[in-house]
Amino acid sequence: ASEYVRQTGDIAILDERINGKTLLERLEAAYATPEAHPDTGIVFTTDATRGVNFGFMDTTIHTGDLLFASLLKYRASLQLAALAARQGKSDSADTWKSAASRLKIALPGIFATESGWLKASTGKSAQHDVWGTAFALYLNALEGTVKERAGEALADALDVPLIRLQCYE
Repeated sequence: ASEYVRQTGDIAILDERINGKTLLERLEAAYATPEAHPDTGIVFTTDATRGVNFGFMDTTIHTGDLLFASLLKYRASLQLAALAARQGKSDSADTWKSAASRLKIALPGIFATESGWLKASTGKSAQHDVWGTAFALYLNALEGTVKERAGEALADALDVPLIRLQCYE
């Protein structure tokens, strides 16, 4: 919806009703769906409530705070802020910007490691997350030394020679 509105300028689509709810109401309900810490917005899960954290890891069990889901929530906050601003709803835009800011502040303290890589989660499978680290950098969700170390970790990993497959005749 965000990309559609960005490309077309058609904000009226957000007021279209689908089974009694506007598209914007549905977007806001989807945003609220994963369980998140009320003070930070960081998405979390337990063994009892776990789901798929992210498509590349759909067979990996994660518990605790979740990096990739939280990054998606960060991006959604910014997109909802932009949609609200386009609708002229500055209070709503400020609320969504504040949600994004809380997430951006919380991310490093929860997921950063000395190596520069961000952890995928804080419970089960709390290992380095290549995709999550790259996505955090892409979204500009990190700042300062955490951003620098994450960028260096990713750059160093890309500089490692790849294993070459030998073709046999």
